[in-house]
Amino acid sequence: MTEDVNVKKVKPYPFSGQLKDARGSYPGQIVRLTVQGLMIEVPNTSVQPGEKVEINFVTPILGGSVVVAGLVVKVYNQLTSTTSPAPAPPGAFHLVEVHYASVAGESMNHIALFLEATGQAKRA
Repeated sequence: MTEDVNVKKVKPYPFSGQLKDARGSYPGQIVRLTVQGLMIEVPNTSVQPGEKVEINFVTPILGGSVVVAGLVVKVYNQLTSTTSPAPAPPGAFHLVEVHYASVAGESMNHIALFLEATGQAKRA
């Protein structure tokens, strides 16, 4: 006799992260994560391609603390207004693409485990 098990899928993205550059620290939402880099949406920052940044976050599901140093590859700018249906405040949002320059072994392990747990990478 088999029992039906109801498995609830949880979307892994977005999740909270912190971007630090030479001018300060900015809270954001990580919208994509890979073993080569990530994309983080950050409001009101002036980070530009070629700049060095540090990203801090805790992987959802597994709770692994990650710190990576990276290089900004591309910045996608989006303006928001008060007339939009979303409750976001007016201003500029920047989707920042970062490729890793330096990642500690433990942080890379947390990233790999998160990607495996969410089905984005094959299990080793």
